[in-house]
Amino acid sequence: ARRHQHQKNVFAEPTIESRGSIVPQHLSALLYQRRCWHHSRIRCTPATRRPTNRGSPHLRTRQLQEAGTELALRFFAFRLIPYQTGLDVHEYLDDALFQLASPGGINLDDEAEVFTKTFDFLEDALGGAAFQRWNGASFTGKFLMSLFEVIATGVSKNLPALEALTPQERSELLVQKAQSLPTNQTFSQNSGAGVRGTTRLSNLLPVAEDLMKP
Repeated sequence: ARRHQHQKNVFAEPTIESRGSIVPQHLSALLYQRRCWHHSRIRCTPATRRPTNRGSPHLRTRQLQEAGTELALRFFAFRLIPYQTGLDVHEYLDDALFQLASPGGINLDDEAEVFTKTFDFLEDALGGAAFQRWNGASFTGKFLMSLFEVIATGVSKNLPALEALTPQERSELLVQKAQSLPTNQTFSQNSGAGVRGTTRLSNLLPVAEDLMKP
């Protein structure tokens, strides 16, 4: 199939206007939805992934579900498919989709458990503020993709150590880690306006596990 060519503003960090569910009920549905969305006529603005079609509530709901599907794909891609430096981000995600959807590409039972534990831990610790920036006093602003990439990926790769903590210890640790990211030199230099998505992935994914390590 011919790939859809995305127009990109590479100097704007993706944000998401509304936090709906980022957890499709079934991973197979995630792969199917992504493929359908990839060839659909619904467009999102490239920098923000906010739906540009201001149509019916049903269409708006569908668009939010599709945005959540892409986030779930990113989660599995970042965990399981190494990012090649310089590769277009959307091309990387498309390639990851095809690899994950192929026979033996993903262990659904194991990865469903990782997915559930990761976001359960984040929900318990941070709730809706999980991917918002800490400003020194509170978590505020929109969902930031750079925070999602580091926090979700890092937590998923530290599950055994996090499970060894008590629920209170784990929540306190995750809050502290999220608060410390904006002042981390590696994170601050590779996130925010002016940083290309390719640069962000190349420099943040390799350190996500260490940044969230207990």
